Amino acid sequence: AGVSVLPLEWGGLLGWQQPSITRLPTHFHELLRDSATLRCGKCKTVPREPAICMVCGCLVCGPAGQHGACCNDSLDRGECTQHAIKCGAGVAPFMFIKQCTVLLLRASVEATAKYAVKQGSAGARLATPYLDLFGEEDVGLRRGKPLMMCEARHKRLLWLWVTHKLRGEVARAGSGQNRPDNNWSSF
Repeated sequence: AGVSVLPLEWGGLLGWQQPSITRLPTHFHELLRDSATLRCGKCKTVPREPAICMVCGCLVCGPAGQHGACCNDSLDRGECTQHAIKCGAGVAPFMFIKQCTVLLLRASVEATAKYAVKQGSAGARLATPYLDLFGEEDVGLRRGKPLMMCEARHKRLLWLWVTHKLRGEVARAGSGQNRPDNNWSSF
């Protein structure tokens, strides 16, 4: 009962690919070293605060104080927010390399005024996929311990992406972080 008439390689015929997120290096120091020479595709400079889109692997400029405005658009949206709209339909996780943290950004796709952009944006910090030998994070790289990829955390991020739960995770994890004074669209 229930014999499939589709060939096993049917997915290949349609060009279907298994959903995935960017595979980062096993050792964090490799990512940090490589990011020191990579250039932003938009402004063609080495970002002061590099961020990697975990959906497609694109390097973008993260906010770096007043110097983060190099890639802002006319609505004052930072490059991460612009990229989230283009790449993830308004929702995307970004690995902020120099901070060793993952931020989920939810951007207002429909906003056409600066006020609406700020009000429609939200974000939340996720657990970083890199841990030290004792299973602890080093957000901000304050301790200087060698960091390794944690497969379970990487798989959780993939699961959030594949099951379309990123938007809900921003709402759940960021409920205390989404105060009106947070300007998530500046990322």
